[in-house]
Amino acid sequence: MSNDVCGYIEIPKFENTNALKKYIEGIEIGVQEIKPEELFNYPEKLKPSESSYIFLIGDRPGSKNATYLTDYYEYDPFTSTTGFPSNPTERLKILTNTLTEMFNISKTSKMVIAITDSNQVSKIKTIKIHNFERTILDDFSINDGPPDTIYIIER
Repeated sequence: MSNDVCGYIEIPKFENTNALKKYIEGIEIGVQEIKPEELFNYPEKLKPSESSYIFLIGDRPGSKNATYLTDYYEYDPFTSTTGFPSNPTERLKILTNTLTEMFNISKTSKMVIAITDSNQVSKIKTIKIHNFERTILDDFSINDGPPDTIYIIER
């Protein structure tokens, strides 16, 4: 399985893009810039604008999928070699904290992300940034894994 996290941030000012890129360089998970056509199964109405920072998140820099961050399995803490916490909720919090920081650093009013299993999208949700982590944790719990959802996150 390939669990995917990709999306974009509407960035109002160029200097905010630089601050975002500096933040990304200093984190342990992988965030890489991608082209608009790499946002699979995004409906036309949710395509990014020219001022968007479009990204893909992987477990590590250079990785193209977020399998360990989003697989929702409990790992044996004594034998796991992933480098991530064994508890799936704690791994999800690494992802949600990173996305929240990206939202705040970029000073955006809108971020759109898809969290899926193999790029399959089954629903679209609009949420506020202050409800973001709780919504993601709840959706993963309900679905016992990636919720196959595009989230429109607003201030």
